[in-house]
Order: sequence, then C-alpha cells, then structure tokens
Amino acid sequence: MNLRRDHIQPIQIAVQLASTPQAAHRAITSQTELRKWWAPRVIMSRNIVSQLNGKDMEMKILQEDKYRLIRFTWRGADWKRDVPETVITYEITDLGAARGSTGQGIQIEMNHDGWSDEEERNLQENIWQQALPGLQALLEGKKFTPWWEDEKNRSGDTGYKTADLKAFLERSDKEGRGKNDRKKSIQVIWKICQAMDGVGEWIVKESTGEFELRARGALLFASLKGGILSLNWRELEKLLGRELVDFANRLSLEQDLDLQIGKTQEKIIGKDLNPDLFSQWLQDVLDHQKSDSKKKK
Repeated sequence: MNLRRDHIQPIQIAVQLASTPQAAHRAITSQTELRKWWAPRVIMSRNIVSQLNGKDMEMKILQEDKYRLIRFTWRGADWKRDVPETVITYEITDLGAARGSTGQGIQIEMNHDGWSDEEERNLQENIWQQALPGLQALLEGKKFTPWWEDEKNRSGDTGYKTADLKAFLERSDKEGRGKNDRKKSIQVIWKICQAMDGVGEWIVKESTGEFELRARGALLFASLKGGILSLNWRELEKLLGRELVDFANRLSLEQDLDLQIGKTQEKIIGKDLNPDLFSQWLQDVLDHQKSDSKKKK
C-alpha cells in the first residue's frame, strides 16, 4: 500500500567501529567493497545493485563530501514512474582516527529516507539490519558471512534428494512459455539433475519454485521458474579462476549460445541446452577445481 512520504519513518542506524574515514569511504563507494557486504551484484558504471534475486535497484551518487558524507539515490528498476526515489545518506564522524591510525575509531550514521511504500521500506530495513554488521566486520578486519549467504536468507530447504526434484519441477513450474516448450525445458533440466546426482547439495526454495546446486563452496547452477537454467559467473569464478573465459567459450561453442560473462547472471532456456554436453561441462568445472587445488598443494 502506498502512503504519503512524510507518514513513513526513515531507516536510521548508527555503528561505531575501529577504522578510519578513508577506509569507510572506500567500503561505501567501491564496487568491489560493496560486493563484500552490501549486495552480491553491484555495477557502479550502470548504477545497478541487486540484493535479491530478480530485483534490480538503481543507485546513483547524489552527493559526495570525501571521508565525511556520501548520499545516493535509490529506487527499484521496476517501480512505477510516479513512485519517487529514496535517498541513502552516510555520515562519517571521526572519533579520533588520524593518519591511518584508528584512534577512537569512527561512527557511521546511515539514514534511508523518502519512502512512499511501507512494505518496501520494511523489506529494506531488514536488509540494512543484517548488512551493516558486515560492513563493521569488514572495516575491522574480522571474518564474516555476507547477509545474503546466511542460511536463513536463502529461503530454501536443504536435504533434498535428486529424486525429489522432478516432482518439485512439475509442481512449481507453471509459468513461462507454451506448454510444450515448458515441458521440454523441464525434461532437460531434470536430465541434468540426474547426471549431477551426488556431487553437491540441493537448495530448494519452496516459496519461489526455484532450486540451486551448490558444490565445493560455489553455486553450480540454479533452476528458475519457466524452465530457465541460470549460471552465476562470479560463483563459477571461484572454481575456475583465470580459466573462466575459456570454459565460457567452450560452453558457448558446444551449446551454440551467445554468453556474456560480463553480467553476473546468465539465463538459458532449458530446451536450448544439450543436457549431456552441459552435464559434462559441469563435471569438468568441478574436476578443474579439484586438480587446481592439488597443484597448489
């Protein structure tokens, strides 16, 4: 439900930590750093941030007073044109940090204002509450798990066996292209699932009708509604390193696909895949990671 902007409270959170204004400024404005604590997909050159699957946000720098204040505009790419943008403001206060020494540290005050939709505001507040501790851990050099990788945020169930996936596919995949195309896509994805039985862990998202296969600390592929198979190049880079481009080129040639590793998520219609070649490609990705690990030892 939309409400008048002045009726919805801003999101306000402050954190005090042992760091410097310079480090904080970088963590808030650098694409590389933002991907560590704020969102898995950040493309500053295109003003895109994706915190949730299938939900792109537009984030643009509005004001920048180096090491003291940064202000961004923030709005959903799918918001209606008459819905105004919101504004994220970071104020960095030096509590004694000087010349690279943390001193008494700094304080970061975050204010996210201008909301016209209370449900959207509450969703974002939940993300802020989880993300800012990650920012603090990052700046203090502590180990942490990004909020989107936390088990409770995967909206999924582990422990699924491969045999259970076919029924799940048929039950949840009720939207997308025509009936025949969808049926063929489901058959292809199911065949891939069978070939990958036992190599990793299935993460099933009952609420969205999607599932993922994760192995050796990375996402191998995801099955989306409508008979769509999704690859995440950043995840696959964890397994392939410098060989990512070569593997992407091989997949492109084998499947006659136009792939773009410059974008994080690659969506492929299931029926357009040769399941045997794709399954072998996935196996080779895993074998490459295994052999690479042995070399390093």
